[in-house]
Amino acid sequence: MGEPRLSQPEKNHPFWTFSLALYARAGVEPACLALQDSGADVNLLLLCCWLGSTGRQLERAALERLQRAASPWQAELLAPLRRARRAVKTGIAGMAPASGDQLRRGILAAELDAEYLEQRFLADQALPLASPAGTGAPAAEINLGRYLGLLAIDVATDTHARVLLSACAEGAPGAAAAI
Repeated sequence: MGEPRLSQPEKNHPFWTFSLALYARAGVEPACLALQDSGADVNLLLLCCWLGSTGRQLERAALERLQRAASPWQAELLAPLRRARRAVKTGIAGMAPASGDQLRRGILAAELDAEYLEQRFLADQALPLASPAGTGAPAAEINLGRYLGLLAIDVATDTHARVLLSACAEGAPGAAAAI
């Protein structure tokens, strides 16, 4: 039958906890999904906010390295799961709606497990690369600006980036959790 799925209590990493709280804020989910449609990795967006919430920043070279490291997760695992989930949601010819709903929930659970594991991987990779923020702009704004800059998205003018940045600036429950 395969390996058991990760249960919610096992998903207790501070980055995951922060991400769930931030993602639940008004406007954050659609902003993240719109940025994802523009080429952003939502987990990297959330990582920028999480590290920023603890006063840590990433240099452009570190973000490039993390982007390269996350690319296989996105291309080979998360994007196919996302496509499959969306395909089932819109309906598969000949599939009963109840069967489709059950399959979609199963794919979503696998997708969330993969997202969690990518976050653990990114946190492990990022922590040695992050440095204490200097004076000036908040670390989350610096991190998001640098990451989105890699994607040619201007955090100062992109509406979705501004929504995410605003939510990061408000902080999130558990933001000060130990790293």
